[in-house]
Amino acid sequence: MFIGTPVFAAVGTFVDIGMLIAGGILLPRGLRGYPSLADPTCMKCGYDLRGFVGERPTICSECGADLTKPYSIRLAVFRRHAPTAWIGGALLLGGLLGIPLIKVVTSHVGAVRVAGAGQSPFVIATQTNAQIIANLPTTAGQPWAWQELERRFSAGTLPTADVTAAVDQLIRFRSTSGANRTAGPLSWSEPFLTKVNAAHLIPPEQFDRLVDAFFGPAPVITIASTVSSGPTPVRIEYGGPWDLLGSRPIFALRSVRLDGGTPVVCVPRGARQGAARNVQRLSRNGAFPLEADLYLDTTPGVHHLTFIVDTGVIDQDTRQLISGSEVGQADQWPSNIRTKQRQVDVPITYVAAGTPTIEQVTSTENHQWPPYRLRSITAIPGTDGTRIKALIESVGSDVDCEYDVSITVAGERQSAGIEEYRSSERSSSDHTITVSPALSPDVTSATVTLTPNIERASRAAGMSRVWGLPVEFKDVPLRRLDLPAGTEP
Repeated sequence: MFIGTPVFAAVGTFVDIGMLIAGGILLPRGLRGYPSLADPTCMKCGYDLRGFVGERPTICSECGADLTKPYSIRLAVFRRHAPTAWIGGALLLGGLLGIPLIKVVTSHVGAVRVAGAGQSPFVIATQTNAQIIANLPTTAGQPWAWQELERRFSAGTLPTADVTAAVDQLIRFRSTSGANRTAGPLSWSEPFLTKVNAAHLIPPEQFDRLVDAFFGPAPVITIASTVSSGPTPVRIEYGGPWDLLGSRPIFALRSVRLDGGTPVVCVPRGARQGAARNVQRLSRNGAFPLEADLYLDTTPGVHHLTFIVDTGVIDQDTRQLISGSEVGQADQWPSNIRTKQRQVDVPITYVAAGTPTIEQVTSTENHQWPPYRLRSITAIPGTDGTRIKALIESVGSDVDCEYDVSITVAGERQSAGIEEYRSSERSSSDHTITVSPALSPDVTSATVTLTPNIERASRAAGMSRVWGLPVEFKDVPLRRLDLPAGTEP
């Protein structure tokens, strides 16, 4: 059973090339044969030189050739080796027949393949423009279709209508595959898009849809589901670190309204409430998130926050006019920037002042517990004592974490940083303290403690439920890499 046309085509091509190379070496060698010692003869006329008397002749008595020159006397003959010639011929024939065979198999038999495996470059090269474009929903994430479209566009065989259709297919592909700010660059499609864009074949309306598919149709708002009177932290993200055809997204928070009407005071993170009019800082280059504080004052219950965000895309030339992470409000952007206003509605539950907004989870039932594991703890030499390094790994808990980390060694407890976790993805981090003077050789264990920090969790955007239980790795064996060889306890 074939495992997919791209895999079959790649393996088949390598095998085919190998057969052609091997056959090209073996067939001539077999036909020519291998050298075998023979009686000396004149290289020019073949005269037998064995019959001379006295000194070795310097001139052929038959044709007068100079026998002192290099390669003037034949001392061996090549005898044809039929098996080598047959093998070489068979390999060459198989390699030549393999080229159309791969095309046939990838075109017809290749239909039986692993889901999503795509199509080989051999198949795509034989397809019409319409066929290639129609298959882009499954092949847009691979290089072959885009390379073929780029080749045909450069050759003048891809009309404008097909260019438009191909870009529309890319937009659908990115939109249905879950466009997000970390989706990455355009990869295989970028050379094609760069050429058609340089030819002004992507109209403004289509480019706007490409921006939405690539950077996201709306900003991502991260805010806790339960809030109280401010400051309430919020994080706004749009776009990401990647460029789109050399262009980069920018955005600015225009306003926030409660239940569609009441304006909400919004200031940059850490700024005092009286600084609400400092709206120029409420903007970002798309590579950076916007961190802000909201000050809410309403009745307890369920409400809706409406965020109005202006977005734009700046090209490489305009970047010289707008630099840094804070790009200002849209009314200050250069006139060549196409501005689009986007609206995001977020439901919240408002509680009275003094009511906790963070749920502390203390039951481990139906939850991953503990949310961390200690991978290692090691003592290494430092310039001013002994460094103790603990490597902590998250294990994919469904509850957020906000912990203070401390390390206890030789009866002394020191702070070693913080652990904040808001994702089901695994991650790891180092935490280091220094023990001074150097740690005694008889210390063989250490304890790592993670203590919940609810106050800090309440200041983090989007945290509503965190672990309220401490995590302790007690008396873990300490790996001593700070001691001379042979002295480790």
